[in-house]
Amino acid sequence: MGIYSFQFTVKYIPGHKNVADDVEKESAGDLELHRVKEALQTGNWTDCEESYIAVKNELCSIGKVILRGTRIVIPTSLREKVLTAAHEGHQGITKTKQRLREKGWWPKIDSDAERVCKKCYACQVVGGPSSPEPLRRKVLPDYPWQATAIDLMGLFPTGESVLVYVDYYSRFFETYILKNTGSTKIIECLEETFARYGIPDSLRSDNGAQFRSTEFEKFLEEYNIIHETSTPYWPQANGEVERQNKTLLKALRTAHVEGKDWKKELPKFLSAYRSTPHTVTVVAPNKLIFRYPVKTMIPSLPREKRKTSELKTG
Repeated sequence: MGIYSFQFTVKYIPGHKNVADDVEKESAGDLELHRVKEALQTGNWTDCEESYIAVKNELCSIGKVILRGTRIVIPTSLREKVLTAAHEGHQGITKTKQRLREKGWWPKIDSDAERVCKKCYACQVVGGPSSPEPLRRKVLPDYPWQATAIDLMGLFPTGESVLVYVDYYSRFFETYILKNTGSTKIIECLEETFARYGIPDSLRSDNGAQFRSTEFEKFLEEYNIIHETSTPYWPQANGEVERQNKTLLKALRTAHVEGKDWKKELPKFLSAYRSTPHTVTVVAPNKLIFRYPVKTMIPSLPREKRKTSELKTG
């Protein structure tokens, strides 16, 4: 562990200008962590909580900070702020826990995450009973942007819709806010996305008029993209994009409940979603697309320099 220089990969937590300084300062003055540090030095764990004793072989210290493996043990005074950062985007209990576990740890972290999610007023207002899980693809793609899906969500009270474009391999998705949802505008969005990520082998959609027009079919033919459509009158067959729509719609509804501009909250949700391990892939979409962990507002150890050979893989 000594190879790490003690710096964090994030710039701030809301209300804190410098996370690295805050974590070091608060760790130094935290009685609970002080006892753990002494136990690491002396081998006497008598004064430590059982939660620390159970993982004592995974703990170490760097300066004033305690680590569990590569995860920072967050000092008591900063835990509520880290919980708030992890719940940004209102992704629910499971994904909030996943975001926390990626970079941080402390005793009862799971129960604390559940508490924050359950007391979130916006989540309670927009939450509803679970619906049947959409159909999943039988065969997963071999690489990013090989198999994709597209759908329109809306119309919203502001007179706009959201175009959602999903990569089946990583579960990464892009969104576009549209006033005009005709084939021409959707093609413009796809061309922009193809320029950024590459042209897919296949694109799945429902049977909306925009996706069945001669113009749209000609566009896909020119790009040599196989167009797969869901069963007529059963859009749920377009499984993955329907799943993303449900998650995204919850985020937009919570913004409305909290009196916030949903357009400004959309990037925050995307940032949270893309950095959270997905329930199917068990890896954050960002990591599968970019091959490295992206900065978030949750404290973490610095990214190690990647070897040239790693950059050439895949």
